[in-house]
Amino acid sequence: MQHVGDAAQGGEQQAARCSKRKRDDGKDGDRTSAKTPKGLSPKEKTIANEWQQQYYQGVDIMDLDGVGCGTCLLGSPNVAFKYPFDSNGRLEILSGLKGSGRGSIRMCDENEEFTFMAPLVHVGEYLPILAAALGPGYSMYTPHARVTEQVIVLQNGSSSSSDEAYRVLIVPTAATGVAAMKRRFPQIIEFSWPNKAAGNGLKGVYGQAAYGTEETYLSVLKRVLNDQLAPFGTTVVDETDDDVEERIVTSAASIRVSMESTDTGVIGAMHFLQTGMLFSNGEDRVYLSFESVNDIFLVSIKDLAVSSRPENGPGGGSLVALDMHCRVTEPFFERQGVCIGPHGTARLTSTLLSFKGFPIGLLSSIMRYAERHNLTVHKCQQTYYNYAKNQPATGWTPVR
Repeated sequence: MQHVGDAAQGGEQQAARCSKRKRDDGKDGDRTSAKTPKGLSPKEKTIANEWQQQYYQGVDIMDLDGVGCGTCLLGSPNVAFKYPFDSNGRLEILSGLKGSGRGSIRMCDENEEFTFMAPLVHVGEYLPILAAALGPGYSMYTPHARVTEQVIVLQNGSSSSSDEAYRVLIVPTAATGVAAMKRRFPQIIEFSWPNKAAGNGLKGVYGQAAYGTEETYLSVLKRVLNDQLAPFGTTVVDETDDDVEERIVTSAASIRVSMESTDTGVIGAMHFLQTGMLFSNGEDRVYLSFESVNDIFLVSIKDLAVSSRPENGPGGGSLVALDMHCRVTEPFFERQGVCIGPHGTARLTSTLLSFKGFPIGLLSSIMRYAERHNLTVHKCQQTYYNYAKNQPATGWTPVR
């Protein structure tokens, strides 16, 4: 899932950092400098433009109805970004021209070499989506839909600094499900956010302070974003909130992806959120909205290399882990009657994503989570000669 691409010749250090990975989606490509420095080939220039314009999600900026316009509702000081660039940068939330839900997010690195616009607006009816995202012979059109699928706030366990206490992820609608893995762009935005009282560094309308007397950086960010997301029936998902019904997070999960000729694995954390499941490891981010998940196979792992315990049943071995296999689609690209193949038929496919190594004790919690959100779950068991060495003895066996 993770690959290394060459930085564009003549690109600055920032461009090199942003071009260090590419998606193995059957296409060549690097993330290169949006300034298209001298020496780039036409192909590299095209990729650089796609990188900088990825959050338009294939729509011409002239059709995005005032993106980047209006008043600045919130302007941040420098915060640490992970994507779309890997450096400090500023965040601005702009109002747009027609009220809530028509605004956009501007992201600019601290040296002002790269600027990204992420619209929050509805895309106009039947505007063509970038043909390159689908491949030769395909066309795609989307009806009115929000461009930002979800905003997620997580505790930043990798940092003890109050300036980087939270991780904020903004999920483009076109990056939900397996799309962020199969396609180069768009990718999920990620930046850090402070845990402190709102101060003068947080600017609002016309440069005024954006905060009330008892507000924090996080409460201001949530308030401004929630106002923009309200027309879509969406609010910021804050996993740091004490009101979360049942928080399930595991850092023991690894993700193994089998997709055509690709078979790679990376270690990361899985978050079971109230709107979907998020896997991340600092480099890769996969957001499985409930709409994108066809069904789930929860496979209890019995390891014959581990001493038998009476509670694990006959046959030797012990239950040591839980694997979760999900059949996942790309909702943005694969809505019925929208993503059309060369012969006029809907191209609806799913990819099996395998998340391996959950603690076996999470089985009942994940089952309750799936029931709450009406997800179809199949319980199975699989026996291994040695799970650590990936030596299976049987396939999946359904269990009650």
